[in-house]
Order: sequence, then C-alpha cells, then structure tokens
Amino acid sequence: MPIQSKTLTVGKKIFALLCMNAVIMYIDRSNLSIAAPIIQSEMGLSNVSIGAAFSAFSITYAGFMIVGGRIGDIIGSRLGLTICGILWAIGTVSTGLVGGLITLIVARVVVGAGESAVYPISSSVIARWIPAERRGSAQGIMHGCGRLGAALAPAAVTSLVLSFSWRWAFIILGAVSLIMTVVISVFLRDDPRLHPGVTREELASLGHDDKKIARAEVMRSPPIVWSEFIAKVWPATVVSFIYGWFSWFLLSWVPLYFSRAHGLEIKKVALFSTLVLIFGVLGMVSGGLATDLWLKRTGSLRRARRDTIIVSFLAALICIVPLVFTLDLMVDVVSLALGYFFIECADSSIWMLGMDVLPEHSATSTATVNTGFATAGAVSPIIVGWLLDATQSWNDVFIISIVILLIGPVVVSFVRVYEVEDAAESQLRKAS
Repeated sequence: MPIQSKTLTVGKKIFALLCMNAVIMYIDRSNLSIAAPIIQSEMGLSNVSIGAAFSAFSITYAGFMIVGGRIGDIIGSRLGLTICGILWAIGTVSTGLVGGLITLIVARVVVGAGESAVYPISSSVIARWIPAERRGSAQGIMHGCGRLGAALAPAAVTSLVLSFSWRWAFIILGAVSLIMTVVISVFLRDDPRLHPGVTREELASLGHDDKKIARAEVMRSPPIVWSEFIAKVWPATVVSFIYGWFSWFLLSWVPLYFSRAHGLEIKKVALFSTLVLIFGVLGMVSGGLATDLWLKRTGSLRRARRDTIIVSFLAALICIVPLVFTLDLMVDVVSLALGYFFIECADSSIWMLGMDVLPEHSATSTATVNTGFATAGAVSPIIVGWLLDATQSWNDVFIISIVILLIGPVVVSFVRVYEVEDAAESQLRKAS
C-alpha cells in the first residue's frame, strides 16, 4: 500500500504555497480590468487605448511562456519562481505609478512576462514534490485556486480602491506579491532531498532514498533536441488550443450572450455569468480528481490523461448542442454551466500531458503545451467577434465550437507518454 501521511508534510506545505501564489497571481492579472473605468477616466484614455493595455499582458504572457519555462528548467524552480514573482510584483507596483498610456503598457508587459512561466514552473514543482498518483488532483486544485483568485479580484481590488486609491491599490497588491515570493524563495527547494525538513518517509513516497545530494546534481538540465521535443509536444499543444478555444469563448462572450440573445439587464447578466464561471472552477478540481482516480484504476498514465480529456470534450460538446436549437433561458444557463464544467475537467489532464511527455524538461514542455491555450485566448475572441458581426448568429459560433471540440479526441490519440507510463506502472505495482 502507498505511504499515507496524516501530518502536514513539506510537500503539502509547498503545494499550499503554490495555491496561494496562484490566487495572488490571478488577482494581479485581473486588477487592471477592475480599476480600468477609473484609470480610463482619470487619464482620458480611449477604449482602444485601454484595450491595448489589456492586450499587452496577453501578448507578453503567451510570448514569454516557452522562454520562461526553459529558463526555469535550467536555473531551477526555486530561482525561477523567485524571478517571476519579483517581475510581476514590480509590474504591479509600477502600474500604480504610471503617468500615461505608454508607461501603463510597459507595466503590463512586465506583469505578463513575470506571470508567464509561473504555472509551468509550478508544474515542475508538483512533479518533484507530489506523488505520481496525486499530481492530477494537485493540478486541478492549483488551477482552481487561480480561478478563485479571479473571482475574488473584484471585491479585493474594489475594497482597496475605495479605502485608499486606485494607485495605492496596485502598490499594495504588488507588495503582497513580493512577500509571497520571498516566502516561496525561503521555503522551496528544487529537489526534496535538499530540504532540511523532509522526512525519510516522505522521500520514500516520492521515490527517493534519504541519501544526501548536492544542488549541482539537481541543476543538471539535459540539452533539448528541438526536433524531438516538438514531435513529442505538438499533439498536446493542439489539444490545449482546442480546450482553450471553448474555454476562452465562454470566459469572453457569456455575458454578452446573455445580454444580446436574451436581453437581460446587467444584474441578471452578472448573476448568470457568475453561475457559469463557478461551474468552471468545480470542473477544474473534479477533472484533477478524476484523472488520478482513473490512473489508480487503470495503472496507465496515457489512459488516465487521454480518457479524461476525451470524455470532457465530448461531454462539453453534448452540453452545447441544445444552444443551437433553443433560446430558452434556463436551458441555456444549464447548458453553458455544464459545458464550462466539462471543458474545465480537461485542464488538469492537459497540464499533466505537458509533464508526462518530457519529465526531464517539464517546465519547458508544460509551457509549450500551455502556449496552445494562450494562443487560443488571442484568436478565439477575435474570430468569434468577426463571425458575430458577419452573420449576426450565435448558432454559427456554437456549431464551429462543436466541430473544433470533435477534433480534440482525434488529436489526443497521437500523444505518447510511454517512457513515463512504464515508470509509473512500476511505481504503482510497488506501492500496491
């Protein structure tokens, strides 16, 4: 039987720090949109100008992700997360000091660069500190905490703005981010065997003996053969794009759908949109639990990730079919909520694919895979907006989403994790 610890192990403490970091990161990611009306009015910015500031984060976030993940593999998770945290804290504080559009865009570029590699590097930490049979759940919970941060952001940022000012709100949030970064830097170690507080039992649960090692042994990062790297990660990256297409569509367009298709007032739009988004958080956590349970049942990493993704995509597809045929409000709310729940069930498994296909380069591979999601975030809202302008029909948007979701189960069959799968099956047999 696997070792079960009832105490708060070092790995659990580190995971708790990753979750807290995710909450803070998403608050800092969302803070500009909440304070935007005040900033726009004070600085006399047009809608295009404030939109450029929004885009500055997204473009930098996507563009720096692979680079940041690769640097994290080379310098280690501890230093990588420290640099990321310092960068986004500087960007957040700087936002409170800006004097115009150019400095606002530069500040958001720094925030995007700092946050870009946080999840890929955190995935590398999970791969080292969390037992294999619980990593999917860990991914789901950590990403769910990020979405929770986005949900808490309106209340947190608004309270700071009302209590102080919008400038001090950003300065305070940046200071909190910096404190969180210091805590992680002090407590985290790149390898469990380097941590002074880890026990022999915890090391055994992670597949290590208690032999002490030098930090230099951990820091050896094997070179990447890029042709082989791309061949292994492209299917998971495409799957991530497909997941991102539908996820970003829901995040971007659900409020407008309720407003335009159903003519709802702003309070009801907010109510129904929040309901849909809450189901997404539940889906993230549930998907992580599901992939770990299926791993225990099948003993196969590939099946645990592949099957969860396929079921998630097909279930989300089925949920949005009614949207093509009816405009009944309650049917639409339920369909969108369940659709978001099921598509987010795939999130943990997709992140795990990034870790599983190339564990020796886990930060780089997860960053590459998540670039598919980030790219979808850049193109999905634009294409959907163009399609709505051209056809004036939501049905066409839903039909295209159904077709795209159908591609996912086909592409995921190309993912190969055999090397890791063999090691995991061996570990599960020893643990049972």
